[in-house]
Amino acid sequence: MALPAANAKKVKVSACLLLVCSLAGGTRRIVNVPDRRAADAGDIQIQAVRKSLQHGTELFHRGQYPEASDVFQTAFRSAQALSRPDLAGWALGNLGGSQFAQYQYQAALRSFLEAFRLSESSGDTAKAAGWEANIASLYTEMGEFDAAAQWIEQSLKRMPAPELAQHLPLLKIQLATLRARQGRMAEAVVVFHQGIEGAAQSGDLSLYAIGWNRLGEAYLAEGNLARAEAPLLEAYYTRKLHQFPLDASYRDLGRLRLEQGDLTSASTLLDRAVELTVSPHSSVSAWDIYHWRGRVRLAQGRLPEALDDLRIALRLGRAWRWSTPADDAARVAAEGTLEQVHSAFIEAGNRLYLKARSRRSCGKPSKPRKRTVPPVSARCWVTQDRPKQICLLITGRPWGDCKRRKLRHYEPAPPRG
Repeated sequence: MALPAANAKKVKVSACLLLVCSLAGGTRRIVNVPDRRAADAGDIQIQAVRKSLQHGTELFHRGQYPEASDVFQTAFRSAQALSRPDLAGWALGNLGGSQFAQYQYQAALRSFLEAFRLSESSGDTAKAAGWEANIASLYTEMGEFDAAAQWIEQSLKRMPAPELAQHLPLLKIQLATLRARQGRMAEAVVVFHQGIEGAAQSGDLSLYAIGWNRLGEAYLAEGNLARAEAPLLEAYYTRKLHQFPLDASYRDLGRLRLEQGDLTSASTLLDRAVELTVSPHSSVSAWDIYHWRGRVRLAQGRLPEALDDLRIALRLGRAWRWSTPADDAARVAAEGTLEQVHSAFIEAGNRLYLKARSRRSCGKPSKPRKRTVPPVSARCWVTQDRPKQICLLITGRPWGDCKRRKLRHYEPAPPRG
């Protein structure tokens, strides 16, 4: 799932809390919560830390996540030197938000957990509740829905009333996302509508679009295409009208058109989503977009292009998988997510091999081979990017033979750029 993102307007406050709740299909978002502590106006060093935190927040809003991370890291060390656990927790939690935005999940989890400890120890319950919501977001991204639900429920209970009133629509949509992924769809629909209505009443159109998009995704995951279309279109039109990022809408509408059999529209939508992956405000994992475009090309019979897309998805997906927290449950969930990419890649490779073999059999009769071709079960496409192994497994001939007979077309060229 991807992180929800910043509205175009900048909210100017003396202090803020980065609540980076990750709602797949949304955009990265910063929710500002006023800091109730004294301004410490007489302390120049403390004011310098606060200014650094504000500067880091502005960098985050602009999508400059590595630069924001550096600023928050410096602010954290300064707050530690001043023995201010409240400011240290604030800086470290913001650092976790920047790491989350860069898909550095293990580092983000460590930052959020330590920020939660520091904020709790300093009595800052508003920020502690925010870090709990962020931890829930991270576990949602990893597919650990039960753990995520526990953290988001704790956040709802802990958050003070003023902050809860401000952030309740966002937390409702996050909770509804978890309920849908836990298979509790009836409950999820009710909570989704509560969150969407709250976002509309507060005038938060970005969150309003996120809520509709998440509801459409939940129906899409259920296979309920008829109900999925209206929410996804509502999210798309809202984002288009108000110039919010569209990558998640293009991806999800592309998936919907693929399931409906409209391959031309699906291809156009996913081409646009791939173009938007280079944007710093992109909210969707690039590997997931390449995966779905690869599936569309597979359905269209564009096998070499499908194989190229799925190869990119695998490479990016493996990097994503190894960025997940090191516990067994998170890794298992990540492996399950990547299983679809592996299966599509193998299918594309097998079909490409059979197509090439069929073309050869239509030409001149081949001479009897000296070596025995391996059985069909061994002539499958393997997922390693190793031409020698691919040559041997597919043709039964060593790599030297493959090179002499120019059989390297079995190994697709690596993607450029």
